[in-house]
Amino acid sequence: RAGRGERPGQVLVQTYSPEHPVIQHLVDGRYELFLAEEIELRREAGLVPFSRACLLRLSGESASATATAASVLAERLKPLCQKQNWWLLGPAPAPVARVAGRSRWQLLLHGPVGSALPLPPGPALWEALPRGVALSVDPDPQQL
Repeated sequence: RAGRGERPGQVLVQTYSPEHPVIQHLVDGRYELFLAEEIELRREAGLVPFSRACLLRLSGESASATATAASVLAERLKPLCQKQNWWLLGPAPAPVARVAGRSRWQLLLHGPVGSALPLPPGPALWEALPRGVALSVDPDPQQL
């Protein structure tokens, strides 16, 4: 934690993308400008908070079984997403692709604010999963 109380602080940032607008705005101290630009980009792209999101996370000991399950799940959700004007992104490996010996994949859904999630009712999502692959559904996720 830098700059606590009366004592000034120093922050070191290591990045592969020093030209990225987030980094540039932080370096220049233009936080408010960054927020204004980011909210406009999100409005134009239809991203949260101008849309609704749902994150589906799959995990399993077998990397191939988990990847296959994610692909099968995506194919099952595509017609539901199209019908309800939702976008389906993925499947893709999770940002941290392996945790505690388990492979992790995810699908991200974006749709209109106030709309229902484009998911089948009841346990249908889980019943289609192969043994050893777990699924969690995070509507309106706070973290991606």
